[in-house]
Amino acid sequence: MRSSEFNFYNPRMLLNLFNHLYHLLSRCVMALIRGINSHYPCPVCLVPAEDLSDLSKIYPLRTTEKMKEIYETAQKAGTMAAKDVILKEYGLRDVEVR
Repeated sequence: MRSSEFNFYNPRMLLNLFNHLYHLLSRCVMALIRGINSHYPCPVCLVPAEDLSDLSKIYPLRTTEKMKEIYETAQKAGTMAAKDVILKEYGLRDVEVR
């Protein structure tokens, strides 16, 4: 084996890493979630951030219907702060898509 295969500064490996990071961030933007620092960072399911490494559990998926229900509940909140609290519980942002 060549020593370059184990080189952490291999350009191909770095390009692959940046590609994966870009796709993760773009999924967060498209799903309107708060991203990797939120309580629920996964754009696919509702796994809590503290349980991301526990692969033995199954968490509910982020379905369109459920996220819409949560968003509509937050819109009925009296203040912006109350709305933000509701949305943060699920890692969502207050963005209306037309």
